[in-house]
Amino acid sequence: MMKAMNRMVFRSVILLASLTLLWACSKDDDENNSTYSVANVSESPAWQIDWSNNQERPDWQEPVASDYENWAVMLFKIEDELSPYVSDNDMMALFVDGELRGLAKPAISLGEGYEDGKFFLLKAYGNDSGQSLLDVTLRYYSSSLSHIFTRSAQIHYVPDEVYGVDEDYMPQFTLGAEKYTTTMSLQLSTSPIAKLFEMPEASSAKAKDEASPIVVPEEGDVVAAFVGGECRGVYTLDGQLVGPDVSMTILGTSAGESFTLKYFDVDEMTVYTFTDAVKMKK
Repeated sequence: MMKAMNRMVFRSVILLASLTLLWACSKDDDENNSTYSVANVSESPAWQIDWSNNQERPDWQEPVASDYENWAVMLFKIEDELSPYVSDNDMMALFVDGELRGLAKPAISLGEGYEDGKFFLLKAYGNDSGQSLLDVTLRYYSSSLSHIFTRSAQIHYVPDEVYGVDEDYMPQFTLGAEKYTTTMSLQLSTSPIAKLFEMPEASSAKAKDEASPIVVPEEGDVVAAFVGGECRGVYTLDGQLVGPDVSMTILGTSAGESFTLKYFDVDEMTVYTFTDAVKMKK
């Protein structure tokens, strides 16, 4: 009798272990073991990057116009990710070789006929004549986020020129965040989540005809990267869905950080979570 009960307990343990393996859906990848879990949700997850920081407001001062021979007008638009945080206490400054050459505050709205967004209009002062190629650094201080964003580029400085009116000048400040010093582009078609879209191997022609991928990517599906509970990248699938050129930007603080990838299937209201599937490259 005792042996029969032991056999029943042993079989129950095996059954539970099998169910756990089915739920965890352990998959093998060429570079790492991509184990994912599955969870049904009642509403779409609100995944977004937390851009808040703890930097003090910089003491940027307007350049003295009489120190320069000429100036150009520059109009910058704040990118969509940061636009909701724009406030009247924000500042935009332009530097050349560490020297502040232009300052704008606060942000302005251009009114009807322009896309929604906030703009900074500044005079960029200089002593250059003709057309000069300058190495410039643009710094944006967001008061509500206590965060200084920085982007550097080369521009052709032409006195009396007006930049950013006929076409948007929209610096990608999110790629120059002081909070996240490292970025990585993750190609979705070669990432661990691509396992969700692959056709499973079939043992017969009939099974192959009836086979389907775990997830059929749809417009509105969302991919996100996390370090612990902190979101470090979000990509919403659009008309391209998942192709060879579709990639997302992941933000990091150092090389070698381990990221958890999550995939939200909007059609099935299901979240697939891959644990430590990706590491930040140098």
